[in-house]
Amino acid sequence: MEVLRVQALRSGEIVMDGAPATLDKLTAKLTKIGTERGAVFYYREQPDQEPTPEQLVVFKAIIDAQVPVRLATKPDFSDAVGH
Repeated sequence: MEVLRVQALRSGEIVMDGAPATLDKLTAKLTKIGTERGAVFYYREQPDQEPTPEQLVVFKAIIDAQVPVRLATKPDFSDAVGH
């Protein structure tokens, strides 16, 4: 099973498996992950604060793709929890 690691930074930057990505690139990869029964590990920078609009868009893309997601509060995903 492929696991996609997504980081949504407060600056609006999206990091996908350690490399910068656009929303279009993320959406395409999420579609692929969904058809291959993969999963997503999601980290949102500064989770103790309200998410930025860009961070919400990233999370919505993950939810819309209907892929299993694990949430993390650490950027290395070492504390990821969920399905």
